[in-house]
Amino acid sequence: MKQLILILPFITIILVGCSSEEQRDYTDQQKTAIISFIEKGARLQSLTSQGVNIGTFSSELASVTAAWDTLKNTNWPESFNDEKELVEKAIAGWNIVQINWNAKIKESEPYFEGSYDVYLARLSNVGRYFLQKGDTDSYRKLFNEKDKDSMIQLSMSCASVIFDDAKQRLYERFRKSQK
Repeated sequence: MKQLILILPFITIILVGCSSEEQRDYTDQQKTAIISFIEKGARLQSLTSQGVNIGTFSSELASVTAAWDTLKNTNWPESFNDEKELVEKAIAGWNIVQINWNAKIKESEPYFEGSYDVYLARLSNVGRYFLQKGDTDSYRKLFNEKDKDSMIQLSMSCASVIFDDAKQRLYERFRKSQK
């Protein structure tokens, strides 16, 4: 009985210590890889907000896309599904920027043909996610005027907002597990 009384405080300390730690659903290696990816995405995001040429944009987008493909196929935490979806939408948005920008340079109109609804369908979930946060009438006006520069800027903004959401959610996960 005395042995049980002596052991009981140690068991209590162990149980309390284990229960007070929040269970992390990622490894330190995964966290490091995600932060490295966020840095690449943030660089592209920063370039688009400061002004960038198509060559630099395309090069940075290729770097972000390659880093993402590697991360999601080798080291992405299984429980980070919402964040994964947001990152994929942001990259899809940046790809739409590149397509629209190339169309402008080549003076073709693959994303400007047809109605506004067709355009939104082509933007798919990327556009819908962004439009939920913004002024749909202003975007419709831009589309109707077929202002390619504004549509490119809109697509850049769309990708940036989505990437910011993904980034903030990831940082929040990391902060919660440090408490």
